[in-house]
Amino acid sequence: MELFQSDNVGVSGYRIFRNGSQIAVTGETTYSDTQFSLDSQYTYSVIAYDASGNISGYSIPAIADVSIINLSAESKGGSVYNFSSQANSGRRAAANLIDGITKKTSSGGAWSSGKYPSYSQKIFIELSDTAILTQINFYMKGIEDKTKWPKYVRIYGSEYPDSSFSIIKKIKINKATHKQKFVMPNTGKAIKYVKIRIKSNHGHRKYVRLSEVKIKGVVSAAQ
Repeated sequence: MELFQSDNVGVSGYRIFRNGSQIAVTGETTYSDTQFSLDSQYTYSVIAYDASGNISGYSIPAIADVSIINLSAESKGGSVYNFSSQANSGRRAAANLIDGITKKTSSGGAWSSGKYPSYSQKIFIELSDTAILTQINFYMKGIEDKTKWPKYVRIYGSEYPDSSFSIIKKIKINKATHKQKFVMPNTGKAIKYVKIRIKSNHGHRKYVRLSEVKIKGVVSAAQ
């Protein structure tokens, strides 16, 4: 969560309160709170002070809801803006990964690398909003040949589409279930762009395939 305070005339600093308890002191007009619990609601307020020790009253409270949402869904504004796969049309398109269809069918609903993919396969997704990631779900429903499933995958994040991406998590997708969820580490860093790097499949010579990806996280700003 981020707090914004516009009035800084004659002010030396601010005391930040969350649910009535002081959590920080800052000289900046913005403050990011990364220590929060999911599916919770917080009330923030601010007291300003000057160099002589005079303090203001409490600011108008700001309420922040911390809810997990699907940030990659095309229906919510997510988009695939770049990819390295050779096949990217119709029923094999990279955009199928975020179309909300979690099961491959004969008419589409999945992504395919094309024949004899060169590794690593990379897929770049712009999220619907800047957020702190909490989990990523992979769906292989409808892809019955499990040797085509991704195996070793790395997840990267960035604030900008063309800047250096930082690794967030290394993942191994096993052949146990058609839906697999991975919890993301709480880095406290909000990102807007995600790179999915598929390093290998489970042994198929020609293809790597995936039905759907759901990238979830927390978007919350109190003002």
